[in-house]
Amino acid sequence: MSGRAIVVIDDDEAIRDACRQTLGREAEYRVSVAEDGPSGIEEVKRAGADLALVDLKLPGMDGMEVLAAIAKACPEVVCVVITGYPTIASAVEAMKRGAYDFLPKPFTPDELRVVVKRALDKGRLEAETRALWQERAAMQREFVNLAAHELRAPLNAVQQFADAILAGTAGELNPKQREVIGRMRERVAGLRGVVDHWLDINRLQSGRLSAEMKPIRLGALVEEAADVLGPAARARRIRVNVEGWEEDALVVGDRQCLKEMVINLLDNGIKYNKPGGEVTLKLSRPVHGKVKLEVTDTGVGIPEHEIPFVFEEFFRGEACKGSGVDGTGLGLTLVGKIVQLHQGAIGVSSRVGEGSVFTVDLPVADQQRRSS
Repeated sequence: MSGRAIVVIDDDEAIRDACRQTLGREAEYRVSVAEDGPSGIEEVKRAGADLALVDLKLPGMDGMEVLAAIAKACPEVVCVVITGYPTIASAVEAMKRGAYDFLPKPFTPDELRVVVKRALDKGRLEAETRALWQERAAMQREFVNLAAHELRAPLNAVQQFADAILAGTAGELNPKQREVIGRMRERVAGLRGVVDHWLDINRLQSGRLSAEMKPIRLGALVEEAADVLGPAARARRIRVNVEGWEEDALVVGDRQCLKEMVINLLDNGIKYNKPGGEVTLKLSRPVHGKVKLEVTDTGVGIPEHEIPFVFEEFFRGEACKGSGVDGTGLGLTLVGKIVQLHQGAIGVSSRVGEGSVFTVDLPVADQQRRSS
C-alpha cells in the first residue's frame, strides 16, 4: 500500500477524528488511530508507521511509556507528542524518550500539517542516510575482503621464508642477523593476524560465515585457550587461572568461533597486564538459561570514557598505545561480533591501574536449560 503511514494515539475521540480528517485529505498519507497506549503500539507495528502522534495523557500506559516502547520496537518511526498540558519539563522528558517534536493542544489544521510534514521529512532524511551508510559499509567490507585476500598469500610466503632462514637453510646466522629476521617474522605474523581478523569480521558482518551451531562444552574451550596462550603468558610472567565447576557449561555455538572469542579475551588480558600479573577465566553455573564467562585481569585498566568504544574497529585506548605492546585494535571487535552471532551479551567494567573484567553471557544448550 502506497503513502506515508501515520498513527494517531489519543484517548480524545475529537482529536483522533480531527487528525484523521485533516491528514486524510492528503493523498500521500495513510492515517489510522488508537485510543490507548498498548493498541497504539500494536497499530504502529501493524501499519508499518512512518510517524506516530502520541498524546502524553493516556489512560493506563502514559505517553512517555508509549514513546519509549515505540523507540525500542520501531526505532525508525518518528514520534511527535501532542498534549494539552505542555511544560518545558515534559517536553525535555519526551525528547529524551525519543520524541522529535511537540504539538500543544489546541492546534489548527495548518499547524498539524506543518509539524507532520517536518517530522516526515526528518524521517525520510534519516532513512536515506541509513541507506547510504549501509551502502558505504557494504563497499568497505568488499574492498577490505579483496585487499585481505590479496595480502594473505604474499604474507604467508614472507613468513615461510623467514622461518626457513631462521632454521638455517640459507646458512648460519650471526646473532644480529637472527634478531633482525626474528623481528621481521614477528611483524609479518602480526600483519597476518590483522588480515585474519579483518576477514573474520567481514564474514560475520556480511553473514557469509558458515557457523556450525551445536552443543559445545565451554569449559573445554577455556582450557584449550589457556593452553594455546600459556607460552605467551609465561614469557610475560603472567599467571593464568581457570576457575569453574565440575559440571561443564554446555552452550549452543560454533566451536571455532567460541574458541577464537576466548583466545582473544585471554590474549587481551595477557598483553595489557603488568609483569607478574594475573588473568582469571571464571565459568559460572547457568542462571536463567545463561552461562557466564568472566575474564579478569590485573592490567592497565580502561578509563571510563573509553569503555563505550572498546569493541569498535581499530580502537586502542591511550593506556594501550602507551604500553609499548603491538595490537591491531580488532581483537575485541571480533569478540563482540562472535558474542552477537551467538545471541549473547558482553559487558566491561574496569579501573585504571587495577585491571578489567570482561563478562560474556551465552545461552545454554536446551538439554542443560531443562536440567538447571
